[in-house]
Amino acid sequence: MDLLLLADPSEHMIAQYIRDGNYYIASMAGEDVGVVVLLIHNTEAIDIMNIAVVGKWQGQGFGKSLIQHVISEATAGGYRRILIATDNSSIGQLALYQKYGFHMIKIEYDYLINHYKKKFLRTVYNFEIG
Repeated sequence: MDLLLLADPSEHMIAQYIRDGNYYIASMAGEDVGVVVLLIHNTEAIDIMNIAVVGKWQGQGFGKSLIQHVISEATAGGYRRILIATDNSSIGQLALYQKYGFHMIKIEYDYLINHYKKKFLRTVYNFEIG
């Protein structure tokens, strides 16, 4: 749970998507250093609900590896779209997602205030395969 809380402040929300999703953990020397949680929407789209790397391991390629794994799994599973969302303060994540082909499809104002009781923009990215 601590690893997932790096990317999502709500244990309640995490519990919901962990129950329904699939997750992959990146490890180094027996230590969990990163995680990604996927939720299947339908036969064409999956959503990255959570992706996080422990601070001391950031910048060492674990986030990239997790995203590459998701793209590989999605392609092998026949999914055409991968969706990901982040708030507007996540500049590093925005650049990383764009590097791997995600492009912005919409901005949801007040998403976090409606779902998390915090006011930020929620920028949603979409990557289409094929």
